[in-house]
Amino acid sequence: MGDELLSEIVAAEREIRRQLSALQEESAARLAAVRAEAAETLRQEAARLEEAFDRAMETVEQEAQQESLAVVAEANAAVARFNSLETEMLDRIIIRHLQRLRREDAHDRQDEQT
Repeated sequence: MGDELLSEIVAAEREIRRQLSALQEESAARLAAVRAEAAETLRQEAARLEEAFDRAMETVEQEAQQESLAVVAEANAAVARFNSLETEMLDRIIIRHLQRLRREDAHDRQDEQT
């Protein structure tokens, strides 16, 4: 009876170890699958973000180019307007701007003194 009980205990222990080993293998397989899935998700997200960044950069470049073209066009229009002015009128405009700058400078100096 003692040997029989000992054999049953040893058999039960072996079964427990077998089940434990099977659970460890199953857990390792699940962990590997989860890691692989997470890695793939990260790869896809990185690709999506890179694509979104590229699109955003393209949009920004296009907007900057359009803005620079508008600035150049505005500058060209100003040049054309100034080129069409007579010398006397240009002199009056320059003098008027210089007088305004002089008043602003005098005002700034007055503020500094107070």
